[in-house]
Amino acid sequence: MKTKTLLVILFGIILNINAQNTFPSSSNVGIGTLNPEHGKLHISGTGASQGINLWTKSGETTSRIWIDNQNKTFHLSKGDNPINGITINNNGLVGIGEINPEYGRLHINGNGASQGINLWTKSGETTSRIWIDNQNKTFHLSKGNNPINGITINNNGLVGIGEINPNSKLSVNGKIHAKEVKIDLIGWSDFVFYDNYNLPTLFEVETHIKEKGHLKDIPSAKEVAENGIFLGEMDSKLLQKIEELMLYTIQQQKEIENLKKENNGIKLLNDQLLQLQKRMDKLEKK
Repeated sequence: MKTKTLLVILFGIILNINAQNTFPSSSNVGIGTLNPEHGKLHISGTGASQGINLWTKSGETTSRIWIDNQNKTFHLSKGDNPINGITINNNGLVGIGEINPEYGRLHINGNGASQGINLWTKSGETTSRIWIDNQNKTFHLSKGNNPINGITINNNGLVGIGEINPNSKLSVNGKIHAKEVKIDLIGWSDFVFYDNYNLPTLFEVETHIKEKGHLKDIPSAKEVAENGIFLGEMDSKLLQKIEELMLYTIQQQKEIENLKKENNGIKLLNDQLLQLQKRMDKLEKK
């Protein structure tokens, strides 16, 4: 009696399985469907338990490939939770660590270097990383784990190279090698040549140097060490001093020319006096 009962149960299970699956020798294979029509292998089901599941020998789920019909999403996950894997939504947007991707074709949800995009060598060493620091609202592209060895963009859009706390549009902690640098300035130093410009006397320049230890309008060595300089502004200030120096040179050249004229006049007068003296000497001899 028990044997008959067991056979009946087994027969029912077989019928139930055959009612859901079809394995023809040709054409498409269906799992969970008797009418496979979408691809060579057609699996019909919703949820993690109805998808493709990989297990360890001890019976633990390692990974799953499945569809959520309710949310129209496809998941490839580590374990049961789709947050630990890849999701493709109904609009074709891909999420990694994100089951509702909405920001771009690829939406990665994670905080810190280990949650970003990591490139590795064959030996297992990290070569570079692209990641987000949610706490500081910064984006990093770095060589290895340390963001100081790369590029940082903070929450205000300021960019740092070798600098994780940029304080201007571009902050560089290190040397810059460029073939050319163009700086846009609002003002320049040609005002030195205006008629109303009050050119300081050389005595005033000398007095300022003795008192302050640097040229007027030029920052001191201490100020530069503490605050640095703005290249455009400094170039304008240096040009101002060059233009002032040019005015001093022009003034001195004019004075030299005047002295030459005076010297020539004196020389001519001396020559005339010498000629007169010679005549007087001749007259006295007679």
